[in-house]
Amino acid sequence: MEKAPDPAEGGLSSTPKEPSRHVSAAVDENEGDPDETPPRPGLLAKLGLDPPTIIVLFKGSVPPTVAVAMYQSDVVSGYFLTFGYFIAISSFLALPVLPRGKFVPHVLLSALCACAASAVSLLAMWSALQARAHTSSPPGDGGAAAPGYNSSQNVVAAIWLVANTWVVNAARGRWPERLNLPSVLYAIVVDVACTTAPTFTTMAQAETLVRELLISILAGLGLALAANLIIVPVSSRMIVAGQTKKMLGLLRRAVQQQRVYLRSVKSEHVALVPTRRPSLAAEESIGRQEPTKEAKAAQSLKESRDALLELLGAMAKETQFAKWDVAYGKLDASDLQGIFRLLRSIVVPM
Repeated sequence: MEKAPDPAEGGLSSTPKEPSRHVSAAVDENEGDPDETPPRPGLLAKLGLDPPTIIVLFKGSVPPTVAVAMYQSDVVSGYFLTFGYFIAISSFLALPVLPRGKFVPHVLLSALCACAASAVSLLAMWSALQARAHTSSPPGDGGAAAPGYNSSQNVVAAIWLVANTWVVNAARGRWPERLNLPSVLYAIVVDVACTTAPTFTTMAQAETLVRELLISILAGLGLALAANLIIVPVSSRMIVAGQTKKMLGLLRRAVQQQRVYLRSVKSEHVALVPTRRPSLAAEESIGRQEPTKEAKAAQSLKESRDALLELLGAMAKETQFAKWDVAYGKLDASDLQGIFRLLRSIVVPM
């Protein structure tokens, strides 16, 4: 005699689904219990901080903190004199939180701008001293110009200051991505030198000022370089790898949303264009209607497309620096460029 099939084993499929409905309803009621309070967010969540952000903030604060701390020493303060605070300023403007592929060209360009500004400052102070020498009383002992106020020296220094300010801002506007912060260091050196030049009577004083200022800025850049390469080092290749992973996730989500959108489209949604414009009340009633499933799917698809295009633009910039980065691995610069081109050929048609 054969045994009757047990409904729990899948032999019968009549009514075993009914109790689960009540169970799920009970679960939903328990989940919506007003007596249960959601967990309170922590202090970091209230401040909008996460561990990666804290690490970046800590890394960026190390060079200025070290600069201020080392300036408390009598040896350091006696060497840099009154320009020691430029160490902290230049270490902050060097942006030690950048990836290695971006940071190294940036710090090299900053050092180059500081050196160029020092050379221009010496030329400006020499010109100002020549104006003093040719418009004042005969020089005193040692070939020094007569002390005191000299209008010609002030005018020459002001002309150099205005001309350099215009040139550096014009270059900053022409190449904002490369000269945004290096131009600030250039302007600092020129501003300090040209505003102090009218008080000098010998070239030795000008050389001492420029030397102290340049060494202070280079010391700050050195601190930023050490912090970038030692404290939680991040390469541009790591950034590109993370962006590639995020790109693949966005592509997968966009394909799923396209599937949802195509399923939501129905033939009855296609209607003829109305022959006359609807009334104002009809337009208001249409505007108050909730968006349909098709509209929601289209909006989600549009947001995914915008996110893909934005990420593609960020990858285009970061890939260039990743090709310059030095790393040990199996991918060279041509491989990184090939990966980006393949991703671009997928994203653009979407």
